[in-house]
This record gives sequence, structure tokens and C-alpha cells, in this order.
Amino acid sequence: MEAQVYLIGCGMHKKHLTAEAREAISKADVLLYDRLIDESILELNNVEKIYVGKKPGESKKQERINELMHSLVKDGKTVARLKSGDPLLFSRGFEEYEYLTGRGINVKIIPGLSTFSILSELGIPLTHRTHSSSVAFITGTKKDGDVGSADANTLIYYMPVLNLEKIVTALLKKRDRETRCLIAENAFMDNYRLIDAKLESIVQIAEEAEITSPAIFVVGDILKMRKPRLKNRKILSFRQEDLGQETLELFRGLGARPANYPLFTIKHLEFTLPKSRVYAFTSVNAVRSVFDKYKPDGEFVAVGARTKEELDRYGVKSQTPDMETVKGMETYLKKKYSKEDVVIFSSKKSSAREFTNIAVYDTSTIKHNDLDKTLKSADIIFLSSPHILGHLMQDYSDNLCNKTIMVIGPRTAAEAKRFNLHVDFMLEKPALGLLSKEDVI
Repeated sequence: MEAQVYLIGCGMHKKHLTAEAREAISKADVLLYDRLIDESILELNNVEKIYVGKKPGESKKQERINELMHSLVKDGKTVARLKSGDPLLFSRGFEEYEYLTGRGINVKIIPGLSTFSILSELGIPLTHRTHSSSVAFITGTKKDGDVGSADANTLIYYMPVLNLEKIVTALLKKRDRETRCLIAENAFMDNYRLIDAKLESIVQIAEEAEITSPAIFVVGDILKMRKPRLKNRKILSFRQEDLGQETLELFRGLGARPANYPLFTIKHLEFTLPKSRVYAFTSVNAVRSVFDKYKPDGEFVAVGARTKEELDRYGVKSQTPDMETVKGMETYLKKKYSKEDVVIFSSKKSSAREFTNIAVYDTSTIKHNDLDKTLKSADIIFLSSPHILGHLMQDYSDNLCNKTIMVIGPRTAAEAKRFNLHVDFMLEKPALGLLSKEDVI
């Protein structure tokens, strides 16, 4: 007996369709498709197409979807119900199956590739003799943030974004704060982003990186298997001259073939040093702009380890936040000091907004006639700031799409999202020195 409804898992991309799925779509009189499927699949059959996607919070639409399929079959039509991923994994697919078969309708379920398969594409095994002998698939949509089978070695949360903080709070009661985790947003799509972090910082990083659904959240030691492939690959960075030399040396030490094209020169601005209890610095350049002209007296806060090292060079002791971003620094300052006690020194393009902010330097662009050619020949593009990424996307966006993209920090990852650009690796902290030969392949 021929199926009247084909319940088809479409994966996340047209390339994921099985031969059985393609054949079923070709037989259909009408296609009912979900919100997250690759819409190029709809071109496989020139028949009536009905969108029945649901956004989070629209679960009441399910009853209408069931009734629509029933009505179409009663009209003598064969229905291809196209669902993203696999139709029976964190989907309402089995409810649809029960509804239809309970009314005497013949339903054929065709499995599909689920989002967790992105791990295989990244070279991360779901199981491993050393790191993972058990895997749990968990919904992240429960209002109480229940983490389900949290005793498994590897945890994969579907739909985690809304309750990420509750999920992580529960996990931290059982897992080490240093536990590796990964968020894969828009897996398999052209604008995918892969955000790596430790469990203790993933919530703030996800917020700063502007992570949205669809996404999965992966937790466990299995992620130690995820390593950037750097050896013998041409990696291109764009840091200013002195930082660029340091970056070149580090990448060479990791076996890569690096090149650096500085995109900006630094122009120190005129400013008057205000009296303040606390002086905070968003970058190495901010430190130089202030201390080459003044000798402020007070408490000092550096955005991260590299800025702290620069303050040390001027004989100044400073504090650093755990989260080495401007937002992380502002959060740290708000917890310790009154707003009127803090002055932040930054660039003209800084995102610092919570305290008195003084721009002490600006940048001007450096032109490279051969940059287009160099970008085309690179294997990896290393982006150390949103400013650098924004400049490259103005003139060289086509040369970034098919490269491995490595970024420093969640703000650069967020800038990639604005440009609809993918991210393959995100270094949590702007400290390349933390990478060792054991961390790369």
C-alpha cells in the first residue's frame, strides 16, 4: 500500500536528503515544509507548497498542521511533510504520525540527518574510549532548566538558547568550571558559527556573540578532540606591526605558514587626564596613549592579559576580569566600583558605554595592493577584532566565504553574524600564547 503521507527528515541542507527522501518528494502532490529546512529542497517538485513552520512559542499551531494533512489526504492528495533534521528527534513528528495513523492514514517515516552530526563534520567523535562512553540528547526548552541525563559523558542540548543560563547553572553543580563546551549555531548552513568556551564563561560569551536559535549546545571532554588544523597551512592575520610580529612567531611555532598584513596605523589623540579613583584600559594602545603622556595615580584595570602585560611594562600593577572583553570588564567594574569612580580609556570605535569613556587613540587605514591575491591564496583567515573584520568585509567579502575563519573573542564573532559570515573557531581569550602544539593538528 502506497503511503499517503511521507514524514521526511531533510537534515539541515539539500545535500543531506537520502535517495528515499528524494523519491518520496517526487511522488507528492503537495509539500508541507518547516521553518528550518533548506528551501532549495522545494525546487525538487513543482507542486503546491504550504509553509507550516513554527517559531518558539507557537506550539498551538501543531493541531492545525495535523488537521491540514488529514484534510489534504481526504482530498486524495499525497503529502510530503518536510521536517528539518530527523523527524522523530526533538520534533512533533511522532505526534503527527500518531494523529494520522489513528485516522487510518498510511504514513511512511523517512529518517534524516540530525543537527548533532555537525560534530562528525568537525572531526569530533560522539564516543571515544578515553573521553566519552555515553551520550545524552536533551531538550533545552524546559522552563525549569532541567538538564536531563546529566551523568552521560557527552551532553547535547537541542534548543538551548532560551534557557542556557539555567542549564549551565545546573551543570556547574556537577561539572568542573573548566569543562569544554561548544555552541553550534545554524549548523551546516552557510552562516554557521561555532563558539568554543569553558562552562564557566559560556553564558556571557553566548550573550556577547549574540547566539540565537537554531543552535545546539555540546558539553564534555570529547571536545578536546576539536583542534584547529594549522600545520603547514597558510594563515593570514591583520594586526598592527608590533602585535603582528608576536602573532607570526606564535603561529610559526605551531607549524603554520603565517603572514601579517597590518590594516591600520594608530594615531594618539589629545586629551586631558581626569582625576579618578580607577583607570581602566581596553587595549594595549590605550595604555600607550595614556602612559606615554601622563602618569596617572590610582587603581588600574586591564581588559585582559595582554593589556595587563603592557601596564606591567610601565611599572603599573593592575587587575583583570575573568571575561577578557570590554563587556566583561564593565561587568567586573560595576560589581566593584561606583560609576563616578571609573574612567575607561579606549579607541574612538570602542564599545565601552557603562562608564566615563575617553577616546585616546584612533586608527587610519593602510592600503595593500596585493591583499586581494594574498587573501585568495590563504587557507585560514585570523580576525582579531570587529574593526578588522568590518574593514575586510567592505572590500574583500567574497574572499572570506570559502576560508577557515578563526576569530578572537565573542565581539568579533558577533560582527561575523552581522555580515552573515561563518566562524569555524573562536578563541575565548586574546591570548594566542595559550595555544600549544598539543592544541592543534
